[in-house]
Amino acid sequence: MYLFNTTRCFHIFLIGLSGFGAAAVPNAAPPTMPSLREWIGGEGMFILGTNALIAIDGRFTNEITQTAFVLKDDLKQFTGQDCKIISLPEPQPGSLFLTLNNSDAGIGDEGYLLQVGDAVTIRANTGKGIFYGAQTLLQMLKLDATHSMLPKGTARDYPLCKDRDEMIDVGRHYYQMSYLEEEIRKLAWYKMNTLHLHFSDWNGFRLVSDTYPGLATLPAYTKADLRRLQDVAKRYHVVIVPEIDLPAHAKAITDYNPKLRFPCASMDTGHWPGAQDGGWMLDITRPDVRAWIKGLLDEFIPLFDGPYFHIGCDEWEYTARQLDCPELVAYMKAKGYSSPTDVFVEWINEVNVQVKSYGKTTQIWNWWDFKQSTSIQPDKDIVINSWTASPDKFLKSGWKVICTPEEELYVAPGTGGTLLGKYGYFDSKRIYEKWVMPANPNLIGFKVCRWSDNAQDRSDAWLDHWAQRPVQVLAERIWGGPRSATAEVFYTRVDAIGEPPELPKSNSK
Repeated sequence: MYLFNTTRCFHIFLIGLSGFGAAAVPNAAPPTMPSLREWIGGEGMFILGTNALIAIDGRFTNEITQTAFVLKDDLKQFTGQDCKIISLPEPQPGSLFLTLNNSDAGIGDEGYLLQVGDAVTIRANTGKGIFYGAQTLLQMLKLDATHSMLPKGTARDYPLCKDRDEMIDVGRHYYQMSYLEEEIRKLAWYKMNTLHLHFSDWNGFRLVSDTYPGLATLPAYTKADLRRLQDVAKRYHVVIVPEIDLPAHAKAITDYNPKLRFPCASMDTGHWPGAQDGGWMLDITRPDVRAWIKGLLDEFIPLFDGPYFHIGCDEWEYTARQLDCPELVAYMKAKGYSSPTDVFVEWINEVNVQVKSYGKTTQIWNWWDFKQSTSIQPDKDIVINSWTASPDKFLKSGWKVICTPEEELYVAPGTGGTLLGKYGYFDSKRIYEKWVMPANPNLIGFKVCRWSDNAQDRSDAWLDHWAQRPVQVLAERIWGGPRSATAEVFYTRVDAIGEPPELPKSNSK
């Protein structure tokens, strides 16, 4: 403090001698990740004193208190200070003041105003906005060598996209609970708000079921695990999107109950890994199979707090093989459909009604439209996860879309990993510097998808190694702030900020 004031006084003295009265240079924007959308620099520094308080605007105690306690825990890790939390009507000098008294509707539900002066004030329209402002505050303190000084100025920060997602394939490869919890914390640190968990695939159904005992492929997640995971996610304002991939990718299910299989070879097998030996597809032409699926989903849909439930609908066989299946063709004709793929769309819409009955929105992959044609379409209130090159067709047709093109946003290190369109290679430098993001009012977000193909037996750490740069790059791009000159400069910024605060001990094993 003394050195800072001495330097400032000497600077003022020189200005007086010069006679020009030039203004001091305002503080540059702090190098956070993602970068701040807007910054107006002030002069001088705020010092977090040893008796600093976290002050909550008493009018908004219910909305802010949880985030205040998270901030208290995180500050203690970074600064060693155990800040007291109190209620105040307005900021006091030296305090950290949290309030929803804000008239700036333009920052939306997740944006915030961070004002650093004699006090530090975070204003937002929701508790989530307060939380994101706290992440920026923590990053700024972490970047200071003393973990106590903040540049004065005002940040107006808000996301470009509503849904900022990471998907992890926990069906093929079981990830430890501790890893998933730490990943939730890391997503929040980067201001990502959604973790999509792909719970089932050909070699694993990772949810312990009471309705169908013995269905789960061990290791698997218990209901207690799911509750614990969602409690961690709630603390850090991350939504869990569960996916049970149906009616294909179902070999782990048909190994448990072979009676659910298609009798025809053309639909029972496939050309994808895990599909050659049969049991790939559930026979949705039969009422008993649909009832079995309904029982499964009735068990798991209500277990999740978030607004979405993903039912997969990926990689059933193409039209020619569909037409080689007598049972599927007979069902198609009995229903008066012109395409066998209509049968799958009918089932999608049937399950959509079930998902909506729990107050949730259905998500699916856009497979029904890939190299196939239909006379009926999925319901327009379903959110499409578009993995093909362009989402334009779905956007123009009125669906809400989360964009996740496989040639750009997939991470599948078990498939190889080369440039020029190799499946599962995320070219972080190109995506950071050159990727042109589509824009449309119906495009609600972007998702980086981490697949475990051919890496089922790898460690969590090995898979994580390939994923973290892509997650960081996408986080910066879809928040929407100014980018660094190159990806390498961005990596330096990210690495300087480093890891988020650790989870409380009670949340980790």
